[in-house]
Amino acid sequence: MKCFQHSESRSSKLDAATVFGCDTTQGVRATFDLLKQLRTKHVLHDENDWMQAIPVAIVGRPGHDPVVSDIDCLVMEGTDTAHIGQLGTVVDAALSWITQRLIRR
Repeated sequence: MKCFQHSESRSSKLDAATVFGCDTTQGVRATFDLLKQLRTKHVLHDENDWMQAIPVAIVGRPGHDPVVSDIDCLVMEGTDTAHIGQLGTVVDAALSWITQRLIRR
């Protein structure tokens, strides 16, 4: 989504209407707009399952001081898997568009 946003670090940005079409109710464009809205509303403000900040404390056995080497593995999973496939579709469509533009040059 970042490539479709204004940023001082890039000289130009991708245009959603050019890449995905103007009909915001159809196909990949509708999916893109939904994911962009989710990103703008939630991810940037750390309020959704994709980017949730979760404080974790390792508690040792009584009489045992925990150390970093005591941690074998820590797995964190988000629960918002419904949008992951949609994100893949949007990325594939944008990549295809960019690739075609590069080939034409």
